[in-house]
Amino acid sequence: MKETLRRYWDRRLIEERARVYRFIDQFSDAIEPSMEEMKSWLARAYETDLPAHVTSTFLDLLSMHVDHLNAQAAKDEDYATLQQTARRDWYRQVQMVGELYERSMTPDEIGDLIGETSEAVVEMIHEAQARRP
Repeated sequence: MKETLRRYWDRRLIEERARVYRFIDQFSDAIEPSMEEMKSWLARAYETDLPAHVTSTFLDLLSMHVDHLNAQAAKDEDYATLQQTARRDWYRQVQMVGELYERSMTPDEIGDLIGETSEAVVEMIHEAQARRP
């Protein structure tokens, strides 16, 4: 978990430094910029990849959580039926989709995030809900 959060912070720092350097560079030109140029620079200064960084970190942490749950489930007899790698990967993805859906993401948003169609996501949501105790 520490490593995941450290990677998140490193990505945020790199992005923030680059944004600040661009801002300084744009205003350090010897020619005074026009008001329109300044407005454009200011608008770009607010651009951030924060949602992508947070989503990526959330998925990393959720993946670790699912792996932990699977490790615990490996002690169960029911887990023996999931020996095939493809089935285990499917089950893991179903769990993650179920968790994302429980956190109020729509099937379309989940599909965009994991590169699946919304129909496939809906199927995974139903599977995740059926597996819940």
